[in-house]
Amino acid sequence: MRAISIGFLLALTAVTQAQNDHKVLNSEQTATLCTLLNHPSEYSGKTVRLQAIVASGLEFSVLRDDSCPAKENPTSGKHDVVLATFGKDVHDSKSPLNKKLTNLLKKNHQAEITTVGTFTDPGDYIGHELCCRYEFSIQRLISVNDVRK
Repeated sequence: MRAISIGFLLALTAVTQAQNDHKVLNSEQTATLCTLLNHPSEYSGKTVRLQAIVASGLEFSVLRDDSCPAKENPTSGKHDVVLATFGKDVHDSKSPLNKKLTNLLKKNHQAEITTVGTFTDPGDYIGHELCCRYEFSIQRLISVNDVRK
């Protein structure tokens, strides 16, 4: 009887720990690119789930959302654009989603993605020729779709 009680207690502990781990893994906030751009200090340094269009050029990729085009910053005269990067430790270039993203970017120079990553406000412009005001480091791709479909 005692062995059954200990086994039940261990199983209950394992289930409780798994539920807590699940909460930690799903603790990221969901936000739109518009929300990030309108409240950068609120989201800077936080892990966020985001759906946006990634548009690639020769030197860099940026995130955009057609429902809220980039606004010109009156101080700098530049548009406040979000640089899209991949987290160095978490990027799996051989995953099916990464392959799909790479193919769409080569073909169409853009793709719609749902992703989890870290939004950063570095306090100044960053990237190639100081293109971008913010950075979004992609940690995990959830979905990748052709923008034209």
